Amino acid sequence: MGNYTYKEYMEGARKADAAGDAEGAKRLVKLAQSKREVKDDSSFVESSIDTAGDVLGATLAGAARGVKGALELPELISRAGYRGVQEVGQYFGANMGKDVPVLESATGELIEQGLSYIPGANEAMQYRGDTEAGEFAGKVGEFLPFALKNVAKYAVAPVISGMAAEETAKSLGFGETAQSIAEVGGMIAGPSAVTKAKQIISPYGGADPARLAAAKALEESGVSVSAGQKVGDEALKRKEAQSRNFGDFKGKQLDEFTQAILRQFGSNANRATPDVLTEIQTRLGQNMNEAISGIKLIPEVEDLKNMSLVLQKFKKLKPENVDAEVPNALLKKINRSLINTVSKKGVIDEEQFISFREQLSLQTKSKNRAIRDATIGTLNIIDDLMDKQLTASGRSSDIQKLNKARSDYRNYFALENAVASSGELKALGIVTPSSIGSALRSQNKRQYVQGKRGDIGDLSKSGEIAVSFPSSSGTAENIKALMGMMKSVPSASIGGAVTSALGLGPYVGAVIGGLGPVTFNKLLMSKKGQAYLANQIVSNSKGATSKENAQRTIALLSQANQEILQE
Repeated sequence: MGNYTYKEYMEGARKADAAGDAEGAKRLVKLAQSKREVKDDSSFVESSIDTAGDVLGATLAGAARGVKGALELPELISRAGYRGVQEVGQYFGANMGKDVPVLESATGELIEQGLSYIPGANEAMQYRGDTEAGEFAGKVGEFLPFALKNVAKYAVAPVISGMAAEETAKSLGFGETAQSIAEVGGMIAGPSAVTKAKQIISPYGGADPARLAAAKALEESGVSVSAGQKVGDEALKRKEAQSRNFGDFKGKQLDEFTQAILRQFGSNANRATPDVLTEIQTRLGQNMNEAISGIKLIPEVEDLKNMSLVLQKFKKLKPENVDAEVPNALLKKINRSLINTVSKKGVIDEEQFISFREQLSLQTKSKNRAIRDATIGTLNIIDDLMDKQLTASGRSSDIQKLNKARSDYRNYFALENAVASSGELKALGIVTPSSIGSALRSQNKRQYVQGKRGDIGDLSKSGEIAVSFPSSSGTAENIKALMGMMKSVPSASIGGAVTSALGLGPYVGAVIGGLGPVTFNKLLMSKKGQAYLANQIVSNSKGATSKENAQRTIALLSQANQEILQE
Protein backbone atom coordinates (compact mmCIF):
# COMPACT_ATOMS: atom_id res chain seq x y z
CA MET A 1 0.00 0.00 0.00
CA GLY A 2 0.95 3.64 -0.40
CA ASN A 3 2.27 6.00 2.26
CA TYR A 4 -1.08 6.87 3.86
CA THR A 5 -1.65 8.74 7.11
CA TYR A 6 -3.18 7.31 10.27
CA LYS A 7 -6.51 9.02 9.55
CA GLU A 8 -6.59 7.70 5.98
CA TYR A 9 -5.96 4.11 7.15
CA MET A 10 -8.71 4.40 9.77
CA GLU A 11 -11.15 5.86 7.24
CA GLY A 12 -10.37 2.95 4.92
CA ALA A 13 -10.93 0.48 7.77
CA ARG A 14 -14.37 1.95 8.47
CA LYS A 15 -15.33 1.71 4.78
CA ALA A 16 -14.06 -1.88 4.57
CA ASP A 17 -16.05 -2.83 7.64
CA ALA A 18 -19.17 -1.16 6.26
CA ALA A 19 -18.70 -3.15 3.04
CA GLY A 20 -18.52 -6.39 5.04
CA ASP A 21 -14.76 -6.94 4.59
CA ALA A 22 -13.88 -7.69 8.23
CA GLU A 23 -10.41 -9.08 7.49
CA GLY A 24 -9.50 -6.08 5.37
CA ALA A 25 -10.72 -3.72 8.10
CA LYS A 26 -8.49 -5.48 10.70
CA ARG A 27 -5.43 -5.18 8.45
CA LEU A 28 -6.08 -1.49 7.93
CA VAL A 29 -6.49 -0.89 11.68
CA LYS A 30 -3.12 -2.59 12.33
CA LEU A 31 -1.48 -0.41 9.70
CA ALA A 32 -3.07 2.67 11.25
CA GLN A 33 -1.75 1.72 14.70
CA SER A 34 1.77 1.23 13.35
CA LYS A 35 1.51 4.60 11.62
CA ARG A 36 0.50 6.29 14.88
CA GLU A 37 3.47 4.73 16.70
CA VAL A 38 5.83 6.04 14.04
CA LYS A 39 4.21 9.43 14.25
CA ASP A 40 4.45 9.44 18.05
CA ASP A 41 8.15 8.57 17.89
CA SER A 42 8.72 11.34 15.44
CA SER A 43 6.81 13.74 17.65
CA PHE A 44 8.90 12.68 20.63
CA VAL A 45 12.12 13.25 18.72
CA GLU A 46 10.94 16.65 17.56
CA SER A 47 9.91 17.54 21.10
CA SER A 48 13.28 16.40 22.46
CA ILE A 49 15.13 18.51 19.90
CA ASP A 50 13.01 21.53 20.80
CA THR A 51 13.64 21.00 24.52
CA ALA A 52 17.40 20.58 23.97
CA GLY A 53 17.48 23.83 22.01
CA ASP A 54 15.48 25.59 24.70
CA VAL A 55 17.88 24.33 27.40
CA LEU A 56 20.95 25.42 25.45
CA GLY A 57 19.54 28.87 24.73
CA ALA A 58 18.39 29.41 28.31
CA THR A 59 21.75 28.23 29.69
CA LEU A 60 23.72 30.64 27.49
CA ALA A 61 21.37 33.50 28.36
CA GLY A 62 21.64 32.66 32.06
CA ALA A 63 25.43 32.54 31.88
CA ALA A 64 25.43 35.97 30.24
CA ARG A 65 23.25 37.34 33.03
CA GLY A 66 25.61 35.71 35.54
CA VAL A 67 28.64 37.45 34.01
CA LYS A 68 26.78 40.76 34.10
CA GLY A 69 25.83 40.15 37.75
CA ALA A 70 29.43 39.33 38.69
CA LEU A 71 30.62 42.59 37.16
CA GLU A 72 27.87 44.54 38.95
CA LEU A 73 28.45 42.91 42.36
CA PRO A 74 31.10 45.30 43.81
CA GLU A 75 28.94 48.32 43.02
CA LEU A 76 25.79 46.69 44.42
CA ILE A 77 27.60 45.89 47.68
CA SER A 78 28.74 49.48 48.09
CA ARG A 79 25.24 50.76 47.32
CA ALA A 80 23.73 48.39 49.91
CA GLY A 81 26.19 49.65 52.54
CA TYR A 82 25.48 53.31 51.78
CA ARG A 83 21.73 52.70 51.77
CA GLY A 84 22.07 51.22 55.27
CA VAL A 85 23.87 54.37 56.43
CA GLN A 86 21.04 56.43 54.92
CA GLU A 87 18.43 54.40 56.80
CA VAL A 88 20.19 54.98 60.12
CA GLY A 89 20.71 58.67 59.47
CA GLN A 90 17.08 59.14 58.48
CA TYR A 91 15.96 57.31 61.63
CA PHE A 92 17.89 59.80 63.77
CA GLY A 93 16.52 62.77 61.81
CA ALA A 94 19.42 63.59 59.50
CA ASN A 95 18.90 64.72 55.91
CA MET A 96 20.59 61.95 53.90
CA GLY A 97 19.38 63.06 50.49
CA LYS A 98 17.57 60.94 47.94
CA ASP A 99 17.45 57.21 48.67
CA VAL A 100 20.13 55.35 46.73
CA PRO A 101 18.56 52.45 44.76
CA VAL A 102 20.34 49.26 45.76
CA LEU A 103 19.54 47.03 42.78
CA GLU A 104 20.38 49.56 40.04
CA SER A 105 23.97 50.06 38.93
CA ALA A 106 25.91 52.22 36.52
CA THR A 107 27.93 49.11 35.65
CA GLY A 108 24.82 47.31 34.51
CA GLU A 109 23.69 50.26 32.41
CA LEU A 110 27.06 50.43 30.66
CA ILE A 111 26.90 46.68 29.85
CA GLU A 112 23.38 47.06 28.42
CA GLN A 113 24.47 50.09 26.36
CA GLY A 114 27.37 48.09 24.95
CA LEU A 115 25.11 45.17 24.04
CA SER A 116 22.65 47.50 22.33
CA TYR A 117 25.09 47.76 19.42
CA ILE A 118 24.52 44.04 18.79
CA PRO A 119 21.01 43.52 17.36
CA GLY A 120 18.86 41.44 19.74
CA ALA A 121 21.65 40.88 22.31
CA ASN A 122 19.85 42.43 25.30
CA GLU A 123 16.63 40.59 24.42
CA ALA A 124 18.52 37.31 24.03
CA MET A 125 20.17 37.76 27.43
CA GLN A 126 16.73 38.01 29.04
CA TYR A 127 15.57 34.68 27.54
CA ARG A 128 14.61 32.38 30.45
CA GLY A 129 13.29 29.32 28.63
CA ASP A 130 9.90 28.23 27.34
CA THR A 131 9.99 24.81 29.03
CA GLU A 132 10.52 23.72 32.63
CA ALA A 133 13.89 22.27 31.64
CA GLY A 134 14.82 25.53 29.94
CA GLU A 135 13.76 27.62 32.95
CA PHE A 136 15.87 25.43 35.23
CA ALA A 137 18.86 25.59 32.87
CA GLY A 138 18.62 29.37 32.70
CA LYS A 139 18.84 29.70 36.47
CA VAL A 140 21.78 27.29 36.59
CA GLY A 141 23.48 29.36 33.89
CA GLU A 142 23.30 32.47 36.09
CA PHE A 143 25.47 30.71 38.67
CA LEU A 144 28.03 29.29 36.23
CA PRO A 145 30.42 32.31 36.40
CA PHE A 146 30.65 31.81 40.18
CA ALA A 147 30.80 28.01 40.16
CA LEU A 148 34.34 27.55 38.79
CA LYS A 149 34.98 23.78 38.61
CA ASN A 150 32.29 22.70 41.07
CA VAL A 151 29.16 23.21 38.97
CA ALA A 152 27.07 20.68 40.91
CA LYS A 153 27.69 22.39 44.23
CA TYR A 154 27.71 26.07 43.30
CA ALA A 155 25.38 26.19 40.27
CA VAL A 156 22.94 23.26 40.19
CA ALA A 157 22.43 22.87 43.95
CA PRO A 158 21.53 26.55 44.63
CA VAL A 159 18.89 26.48 41.89
CA ILE A 160 17.31 23.24 43.12
CA SER A 161 17.29 24.48 46.70
CA GLY A 162 15.99 27.93 45.73
CA MET A 163 13.15 26.62 43.56
CA ALA A 164 12.12 24.20 46.31
CA ALA A 165 12.08 26.99 48.90
CA GLU A 166 10.07 29.25 46.58
CA GLU A 167 7.48 26.51 45.99
CA THR A 168 7.26 25.87 49.74
CA ALA A 169 6.65 29.55 50.45
CA LYS A 170 3.97 29.60 47.73
CA SER A 171 2.21 26.53 49.15
CA LEU A 172 2.16 28.16 52.59
CA GLY A 173 0.32 31.16 51.20
CA PHE A 174 3.12 33.75 51.29
CA GLY A 175 3.10 36.58 48.78
CA GLU A 176 5.51 37.16 45.90
CA THR A 177 8.02 39.12 48.02
CA ALA A 178 8.27 36.37 50.61
CA GLN A 179 8.54 33.78 47.84
CA SER A 180 11.48 35.69 46.35
CA ILE A 181 13.19 35.94 49.75
CA ALA A 182 12.64 32.21 50.26
CA GLU A 183 14.18 31.48 46.87
CA VAL A 184 17.28 33.57 47.68
CA GLY A 185 17.62 31.89 51.08
CA GLY A 186 17.29 28.47 49.49
CA MET A 187 19.94 29.30 46.90
CA ILE A 188 22.35 30.32 49.68
CA ALA A 189 21.67 27.09 51.55
CA GLY A 190 22.06 24.96 48.41
CA PRO A 191 25.86 24.46 48.45
CA SER A 192 25.81 23.38 52.08
CA ALA A 193 23.19 20.83 51.12
CA VAL A 194 25.67 19.33 48.65
CA THR A 195 28.28 19.20 51.39
CA LYS A 196 25.76 17.17 53.38
CA ALA A 197 24.82 15.02 50.39
CA LYS A 198 26.40 11.90 51.82
CA GLN A 199 24.27 12.29 54.90
CA ILE A 200 21.16 12.72 52.74
CA ILE A 201 21.89 9.63 50.67
CA SER A 202 23.02 7.67 53.72
CA PRO A 203 22.02 8.92 57.20
CA TYR A 204 25.52 8.15 58.48
CA GLY A 205 27.54 9.16 55.42
CA GLY A 206 30.72 11.05 56.30
CA ALA A 207 30.63 10.02 59.95
CA ASP A 208 33.75 8.83 61.76
CA PRO A 209 34.06 5.05 61.14
CA ALA A 210 35.20 4.52 64.74
CA ARG A 211 32.04 6.23 66.00
CA LEU A 212 29.83 4.15 63.73
CA ALA A 213 31.59 0.98 64.86
CA ALA A 214 31.06 1.98 68.50
CA ALA A 215 27.37 2.64 67.85
CA LYS A 216 27.02 -0.72 66.13
CA ALA A 217 28.71 -2.52 69.03
CA LEU A 218 26.34 -0.84 71.49
CA GLU A 219 23.26 -1.74 69.46
CA GLU A 220 24.42 -5.35 69.22
CA SER A 221 24.68 -5.28 73.02
CA GLY A 222 21.10 -4.02 73.33
CA VAL A 223 21.87 -0.31 73.82
CA SER A 224 19.85 2.20 71.77
CA VAL A 225 21.85 4.93 69.98
CA SER A 226 20.35 8.08 68.44
CA ALA A 227 21.16 9.34 64.94
CA GLY A 228 22.97 12.37 66.37
CA GLN A 229 25.14 10.14 68.55
CA LYS A 230 25.98 7.88 65.63
CA VAL A 231 27.29 10.69 63.43
CA GLY A 232 28.57 12.90 66.27
CA ASP A 233 26.60 15.92 65.01
CA GLU A 234 26.22 18.38 67.91
CA ALA A 235 23.44 20.34 66.19
CA LEU A 236 21.46 17.16 65.58
CA LYS A 237 22.01 16.03 69.17
CA ARG A 238 20.69 19.39 70.40
CA LYS A 239 17.57 18.97 68.27
CA GLU A 240 17.10 15.48 69.71
CA ALA A 241 17.54 16.90 73.21
CA GLN A 242 14.74 19.38 72.56
CA SER A 243 12.29 16.65 71.59
CA ARG A 244 9.48 15.69 73.92
CA ASN A 245 10.74 12.13 74.44
CA PHE A 246 14.41 12.95 75.04
CA GLY A 247 14.23 12.43 78.81
CA ASP A 248 12.73 8.96 78.35
CA PHE A 249 15.32 8.06 75.72
CA LYS A 250 18.25 9.19 77.86
CA GLY A 251 17.05 7.21 80.88
CA LYS A 252 16.31 4.16 78.74
CA GLN A 253 19.74 4.32 77.11
CA LEU A 254 21.60 4.43 80.45
CA ASP A 255 19.47 1.57 81.79
CA GLU A 256 20.27 -0.48 78.68
CA PHE A 257 23.97 0.28 79.06
CA THR A 258 23.86 -0.80 82.72
CA GLN A 259 22.12 -4.04 81.75
CA ALA A 260 24.72 -4.69 79.03
CA ILE A 261 27.54 -4.26 81.58
CA LEU A 262 25.83 -6.54 84.11
CA ARG A 263 25.38 -9.24 81.45
CA GLN A 264 29.18 -9.36 81.27
CA PHE A 265 28.97 -10.89 84.76
CA GLY A 266 26.13 -13.27 83.92
CA SER A 267 23.48 -11.12 85.60
CA ASN A 268 20.10 -10.20 84.10
CA ALA A 269 19.52 -7.42 86.63
CA ASN A 270 18.52 -3.89 85.55
CA ARG A 271 20.64 -1.96 88.08
CA ALA A 272 23.89 -2.55 89.96
CA THR A 273 22.20 -2.37 93.35
CA PRO A 274 23.86 -3.70 96.56
CA ASP A 275 22.01 -7.03 96.44
CA VAL A 276 22.93 -7.50 92.77
CA LEU A 277 26.61 -6.78 93.49
CA THR A 278 26.58 -9.22 96.41
CA GLU A 279 25.07 -11.94 94.22
CA ILE A 280 27.71 -11.38 91.49
CA GLN A 281 30.61 -11.39 93.97
CA THR A 282 29.38 -14.56 95.68
CA ARG A 283 28.92 -16.37 92.37
CA LEU A 284 32.38 -15.34 91.10
CA GLY A 285 33.91 -16.51 94.38
CA GLN A 286 32.20 -19.88 93.97
CA ASN A 287 33.55 -20.19 90.43
CA MET A 288 37.07 -19.61 91.72
CA ASN A 289 36.58 -22.06 94.58
CA GLU A 290 35.45 -24.77 92.16
CA ALA A 291 38.54 -24.29 90.01
CA ILE A 292 41.00 -24.60 92.91
CA SER A 293 39.11 -27.13 94.98
CA GLY A 294 41.46 -29.53 96.80
CA ILE A 295 44.67 -27.74 95.70
CA LYS A 296 47.46 -26.96 98.21
CA LEU A 297 50.25 -24.54 97.32
CA ILE A 298 53.88 -25.50 97.80
CA PRO A 299 56.08 -22.38 97.54
CA GLU A 300 59.77 -22.63 96.65
CA VAL A 301 62.88 -20.51 97.28
CA GLU A 302 62.42 -18.76 93.91
CA ASP A 303 59.01 -17.54 95.09
CA LEU A 304 60.60 -16.07 98.22
CA LYS A 305 63.11 -14.15 96.08
CA ASN A 306 60.33 -12.68 93.95
CA MET A 307 58.40 -11.67 97.06
CA SER A 308 61.53 -10.02 98.50
CA LEU A 309 61.89 -7.88 95.36
CA VAL A 310 58.27 -6.72 95.65
CA LEU A 311 58.79 -5.72 99.31
CA GLN A 312 62.03 -3.86 98.61
CA LYS A 313 60.39 -1.73 95.92
CA PHE A 314 57.37 -1.07 98.11
CA LYS A 315 59.54 0.00 101.02
CA LYS A 316 61.19 2.67 98.84
CA LEU A 317 57.97 4.02 97.31
CA LYS A 318 55.24 3.46 99.89
CA PRO A 319 53.40 6.58 101.19
CA GLU A 320 54.20 7.75 104.70
CA ASN A 321 50.62 7.89 105.96
CA VAL A 322 47.84 5.69 107.32
CA ASP A 323 46.92 4.55 103.78
CA ALA A 324 50.04 2.35 103.76
CA GLU A 325 49.38 0.63 107.08
CA VAL A 326 46.91 -2.01 105.88
CA PRO A 327 48.74 -3.03 102.68
CA ASN A 328 52.09 -2.96 104.51
CA ALA A 329 50.77 -5.33 107.19
CA LEU A 330 49.17 -7.61 104.57
CA LEU A 331 52.34 -7.90 102.48
CA LYS A 332 54.44 -8.71 105.57
CA LYS A 333 51.88 -11.33 106.64
CA ILE A 334 51.98 -13.08 103.25
CA ASN A 335 55.78 -12.92 103.15
CA ARG A 336 56.04 -14.57 106.61
CA SER A 337 53.57 -17.26 105.52
CA LEU A 338 55.67 -18.06 102.45
CA ILE A 339 58.92 -18.18 104.50
CA ASN A 340 57.39 -20.42 107.15
CA THR A 341 55.90 -22.74 104.53
CA VAL A 342 59.24 -23.14 102.72
CA SER A 343 61.30 -23.55 105.90
CA LYS A 344 58.89 -26.09 107.40
CA LYS A 345 58.16 -27.73 104.06
CA GLY A 346 54.49 -27.08 104.58
CA VAL A 347 51.65 -25.99 102.31
CA ILE A 348 49.24 -23.07 101.86
CA ASP A 349 45.76 -24.52 101.81
CA GLU A 350 42.82 -23.49 99.66
CA GLU A 351 41.15 -21.30 102.30
CA GLN A 352 44.34 -19.36 103.05
CA PHE A 353 44.98 -18.80 99.33
CA ILE A 354 41.43 -17.41 98.85
CA SER A 355 41.80 -15.18 101.92
CA PHE A 356 45.14 -13.77 100.70
CA ARG A 357 43.75 -13.20 97.22
CA GLU A 358 40.61 -11.39 98.39
CA GLN A 359 42.61 -9.03 100.61
CA LEU A 360 45.15 -8.31 97.86
CA SER A 361 42.38 -7.68 95.31
CA LEU A 362 40.88 -5.01 97.54
CA GLN A 363 44.21 -3.19 97.70
CA THR A 364 44.53 -3.13 93.90
CA LYS A 365 41.81 -0.43 93.97
CA SER A 366 44.11 1.94 95.88
CA LYS A 367 44.77 5.34 94.30
CA ASN A 368 48.42 5.07 95.33
CA ARG A 369 50.53 3.54 92.59
CA ALA A 370 53.11 1.98 94.97
CA ILE A 371 50.34 0.12 96.81
CA ARG A 372 48.70 -1.04 93.59
CA ASP A 373 52.00 -2.27 92.11
CA ALA A 374 53.00 -4.14 95.26
CA THR A 375 49.64 -5.90 95.67
CA ILE A 376 49.45 -6.81 91.97
CA GLY A 377 53.00 -8.16 92.15
CA THR A 378 52.11 -10.32 95.16
CA LEU A 379 48.92 -11.53 93.44
CA ASN A 380 50.99 -12.66 90.46
CA ILE A 381 53.28 -14.65 92.78
CA ILE A 382 50.51 -16.62 94.49
CA ASP A 383 48.56 -17.02 91.20
CA ASP A 384 51.65 -18.51 89.57
CA LEU A 385 51.95 -20.89 92.50
CA MET A 386 48.35 -22.00 91.93
CA ASP A 387 48.85 -22.42 88.18
CA LYS A 388 51.97 -24.57 88.71
CA GLN A 389 50.16 -26.76 91.20
CA LEU A 390 47.10 -27.21 88.94
CA THR A 391 49.40 -28.18 86.06
CA ALA A 392 51.31 -30.63 88.27
CA SER A 393 47.99 -32.16 89.30
CA GLY A 394 46.92 -32.68 85.68
CA ARG A 395 44.08 -30.11 85.94
CA SER A 396 44.90 -27.87 82.96
CA SER A 397 41.19 -27.29 82.23
CA ASP A 398 40.81 -25.77 85.70
CA ILE A 399 43.57 -23.28 84.85
CA GLN A 400 41.31 -21.81 82.13
CA LYS A 401 38.37 -21.64 84.56
CA LEU A 402 40.58 -19.99 87.16
CA ASN A 403 41.94 -17.41 84.72
CA LYS A 404 38.41 -16.45 83.71
CA ALA A 405 37.39 -16.25 87.37
CA ARG A 406 40.37 -13.96 88.08
CA SER A 407 39.49 -11.72 85.12
CA ASP A 408 35.83 -11.60 86.14
CA TYR A 409 36.78 -10.79 89.73
CA ARG A 410 39.03 -7.96 88.59
CA ASN A 411 36.26 -6.59 86.39
CA TYR A 412 33.88 -6.91 89.31
CA PHE A 413 36.01 -4.53 91.37
CA ALA A 414 35.82 -2.04 88.48
CA LEU A 415 32.04 -2.42 88.46
CA GLU A 416 31.94 -1.86 92.19
CA ASN A 417 34.05 1.30 91.83
CA ALA A 418 31.80 2.55 89.01
CA VAL A 419 28.85 2.86 91.40
CA ALA A 420 30.74 3.46 94.66
CA SER A 421 31.23 7.24 94.68
CA SER A 422 28.62 9.94 95.26
CA GLY A 423 25.97 10.97 92.75
CA GLU A 424 22.33 10.22 92.03
CA LEU A 425 22.94 7.84 89.14
CA LYS A 426 25.53 5.81 91.06
CA ALA A 427 23.29 5.66 94.12
CA LEU A 428 20.57 4.21 91.87
CA GLY A 429 23.00 1.59 90.59
CA ILE A 430 23.19 3.06 87.08
CA VAL A 431 26.50 2.42 85.34
CA THR A 432 27.50 5.15 82.89
CA PRO A 433 30.19 4.79 80.20
CA SER A 434 32.34 7.39 81.94
CA SER A 435 32.06 5.74 85.39
CA ILE A 436 33.01 2.23 84.23
CA GLY A 437 35.69 3.65 81.91
CA SER A 438 37.24 5.60 84.77
CA ALA A 439 37.18 2.54 87.02
CA LEU A 440 38.90 0.36 84.40
CA ARG A 441 41.55 3.00 83.77
CA SER A 442 42.32 3.26 87.47
CA GLN A 443 43.23 -0.44 87.46
CA ASN A 444 45.52 -0.22 84.45
CA LYS A 445 45.34 2.72 82.06
CA ARG A 446 47.66 1.17 79.47
CA GLN A 447 45.66 -2.04 79.20
CA TYR A 448 42.45 -0.06 78.79
CA VAL A 449 43.66 2.26 76.02
CA GLN A 450 45.31 -0.66 74.20
CA GLY A 451 42.03 -2.60 74.23
CA LYS A 452 43.29 -5.37 76.52
CA ARG A 453 40.41 -5.41 79.00
CA GLY A 454 38.21 -7.84 77.12
CA ASP A 455 34.54 -7.41 76.29
CA ILE A 456 33.78 -5.11 79.21
CA GLY A 457 36.59 -2.79 78.15
CA ASP A 458 35.33 -2.73 74.55
CA LEU A 459 31.76 -2.03 75.68
CA SER A 460 32.94 0.73 78.00
CA LYS A 461 34.99 2.40 75.27
CA SER A 462 32.11 2.17 72.77
CA GLY A 463 29.88 3.86 75.33
CA GLU A 464 32.39 6.65 75.93
CA ILE A 465 32.58 7.29 72.18
CA ALA A 466 28.90 7.23 71.29
CA VAL A 467 26.80 7.81 74.41
CA SER A 468 27.14 11.56 74.79
CA PHE A 469 24.59 14.30 75.29
CA PRO A 470 24.66 18.01 74.35
CA SER A 471 25.77 20.36 77.11
CA SER A 472 23.29 23.05 76.03
CA SER A 473 20.27 23.64 73.80
CA GLY A 474 22.45 25.50 71.31
CA THR A 475 20.47 28.75 71.24
CA ALA A 476 23.38 30.80 72.55
CA GLU A 477 25.80 29.07 70.21
CA ASN A 478 23.55 29.76 67.20
CA ILE A 479 23.20 33.44 68.07
CA LYS A 480 26.94 33.84 68.57
CA ALA A 481 27.58 32.01 65.31
CA LEU A 482 25.23 34.41 63.53
CA MET A 483 26.98 37.49 64.90
CA GLY A 484 30.37 36.07 64.00
CA MET A 485 29.30 35.30 60.44
CA MET A 486 27.74 38.74 60.01
CA LYS A 487 31.09 40.37 60.70
CA SER A 488 32.33 39.09 57.35
CA VAL A 489 29.08 39.06 55.34
CA PRO A 490 28.60 42.24 53.30
CA SER A 491 25.27 41.34 51.70
CA ALA A 492 21.96 42.18 53.34
CA SER A 493 20.12 39.29 51.68
CA ILE A 494 22.81 36.81 52.75
CA GLY A 495 22.70 38.14 56.31
CA GLY A 496 18.96 37.61 56.40
CA ALA A 497 19.21 34.10 54.97
CA VAL A 498 21.94 33.11 57.44
CA THR A 499 19.70 34.24 60.30
CA SER A 500 16.86 32.02 59.17
CA ALA A 501 19.24 29.11 58.56
CA LEU A 502 20.37 29.32 62.19
CA GLY A 503 16.78 29.03 63.36
CA LEU A 504 16.31 32.58 64.72
CA GLY A 505 13.11 33.18 62.80
CA PRO A 506 12.18 34.98 59.56
CA TYR A 507 11.37 38.26 61.33
CA VAL A 508 14.95 38.75 62.52
CA GLY A 509 16.12 37.80 59.04
CA ALA A 510 13.77 40.33 57.47
CA VAL A 511 15.17 43.14 59.65
CA ILE A 512 18.78 42.22 58.80
CA GLY A 513 17.84 41.80 55.16
CA GLY A 514 16.36 45.30 55.12
CA LEU A 515 19.11 47.11 57.02
CA GLY A 516 22.16 45.07 56.17
CA PRO A 517 24.52 43.41 58.70
CA VAL A 518 26.78 46.46 59.14
CA THR A 519 23.92 48.79 60.04
CA PHE A 520 22.28 46.11 62.16
CA ASN A 521 25.47 45.67 64.21
CA LYS A 522 25.79 49.43 64.75
CA LEU A 523 22.22 49.69 66.02
CA LEU A 524 22.90 46.84 68.48
CA MET A 525 25.50 48.98 70.23
CA SER A 526 23.02 51.52 71.66
CA LYS A 527 19.86 51.26 73.74
CA LYS A 528 17.96 53.44 71.31
CA GLY A 529 19.13 51.32 68.38
CA GLN A 530 18.11 48.11 70.18
CA ALA A 531 14.64 49.53 70.81
CA TYR A 532 14.36 50.41 67.11
CA LEU A 533 15.39 46.87 66.08
CA ALA A 534 12.89 45.29 68.46
CA ASN A 535 10.11 47.46 67.03
CA GLN A 536 11.14 46.47 63.50
CA ILE A 537 10.95 42.77 64.40
CA VAL A 538 7.45 43.21 65.85
CA SER A 539 6.40 45.21 62.78
CA ASN A 540 7.75 42.59 60.35
CA SER A 541 6.07 39.76 62.25
CA LYS A 542 2.64 41.39 61.78
CA GLY A 543 1.58 40.35 65.26
CA ALA A 544 3.15 36.88 65.18
CA THR A 545 5.71 37.77 67.87
CA SER A 546 5.40 39.91 70.99
CA LYS A 547 7.47 42.96 71.88
CA GLU A 548 8.92 41.06 74.87
CA ASN A 549 10.14 38.23 72.65
CA ALA A 550 11.63 40.70 70.19
CA GLN A 551 13.43 42.57 72.99
CA ARG A 552 14.76 39.28 74.39
CA THR A 553 16.11 38.27 70.98
CA ILE A 554 17.80 41.63 70.48
CA ALA A 555 19.30 41.44 73.99
CA LEU A 556 20.81 38.02 73.22
CA LEU A 557 22.16 39.26 69.90
CA SER A 558 23.68 42.30 71.61
CA GLN A 559 25.32 40.13 74.27
CA ALA A 560 26.78 37.81 71.64
CA ASN A 561 28.04 40.84 69.72
CA GLN A 562 29.84 42.17 72.81
CA GLU A 563 31.46 38.76 73.46
CA ILE A 564 32.78 38.62 69.91
CA LEU A 565 34.17 42.15 70.16
CA GLN A 566 36.05 41.17 73.35
CA GLU A 567 37.61 38.06 71.80
